[in-house]
Amino acid sequence: MRLHGRAELWLELEHAGWLHRPSRSHSPVQAQLLDAAVLHQAPGRTARIRAAQWALRPSPLALPPALPSALQLTALTLAAHSTSGAGGGELEVLTRQCGQPPQQLEDLLDQLVRARLVTAWHHHHDSGEVRWGLPAHSPPNRTTPQR
Repeated sequence: MRLHGRAELWLELEHAGWLHRPSRSHSPVQAQLLDAAVLHQAPGRTARIRAAQWALRPSPLALPPALPSALQLTALTLAAHSTSGAGGGELEVLTRQCGQPPQQLEDLLDQLVRARLVTAWHHHHDSGEVRWGLPAHSPPNRTTPQR
């Protein structure tokens, strides 16, 4: 998420109750996750590792650096739940992982389509699932996303 040097983002995460920083020093940053269940929820360990790798080395997931952080997180979440250029997940899970209410997530998905980072998306209201497609230049994933 590239939070280095962005004190306002660390404060926002603390205010939202996601983490606690015992020290305000800038280097190295230490944080305590306040929700222990976050380590055991979907996506599984493989998808979290893949998402963390993309956040550190974004070459397979080429996002414009000027993209707002909410869009970056949403794109990263979609990529972590995608296989072979397409993906899907429950709306409730995606909203939790993106830290957005459903209406805001739908707006973010529309923005990703306009930015051509997502080809299309659809919310299946009867099942609560959201499906999307990624452009051909997005990296194929070799593991099946966990829902």
